[in-house]
Amino acid sequence: MGLAGAVALISLILSAWAALTYSPDAGGWECLVEAVSALKRGDSKRAKGALDLGLSVAPEGSLVGKALEKASVALEEGDEGRALGALLSVNPAHIPAVRASICGVALWNAVMALLAGMGAMAAWQLGGRALATAPQETKALLRFLQLAIYSISGGVAGATLYSFRSLMEHIERERDFSTRSWPDYVLRPVIGAIVGGAVYLFLKGLTWALGAPMGTEEFAGATLGAIAFLAGFATRRFI
Repeated sequence: MGLAGAVALISLILSAWAALTYSPDAGGWECLVEAVSALKRGDSKRAKGALDLGLSVAPEGSLVGKALEKASVALEEGDEGRALGALLSVNPAHIPAVRASICGVALWNAVMALLAGMGAMAAWQLGGRALATAPQETKALLRFLQLAIYSISGGVAGATLYSFRSLMEHIERERDFSTRSWPDYVLRPVIGAIVGGAVYLFLKGLTWALGAPMGTEEFAGATLGAIAFLAGFATRRFI
């Protein structure tokens, strides 16, 4: 019953989130993002097509609709700079449907960052109390699990940090956050965990091949976490 209730709750949350992010404003915003991208590339013809489509779907008098109209007039007058300025004047966080998408991916990455922190704390506890009292034959397995958790947690932490950095960049600086990019933000912590685990397996295999120890337990855990964090931060290359 508990599992069924959790699944039902998750389904309800996802349904509500989908309803919030699907609106005429969201469609107009996506056309605005496409027009911004086209203008930055100097493709005024494609930008004009995106603006026309956006004007046909965005609610009249809305923030997005007004920006699209101003940009369309400027583009017809041949002033691409003014058209781009009109589009970039709209902050995506001010569009309800886009804000819902931003909050969704931000919440997901915040939860993943919290889980990474809890994982690191669990690994630290495992390395102290559990290793000290564990039988000799299980210490190697516990040590393996401890370092693996450190590495995976570091990968997730790095990936979520990059997600928040990317969110702020596309919201405040570029102002071209797309509601269609949510799979990127959702998958990034997952890929960060995979990359973090791969970092540990690679380093473990390398040290075995070289026949050298990884060092003291504290130094090995900190080193693995740092390397996995950097690898997780670079997960954009894997998506």
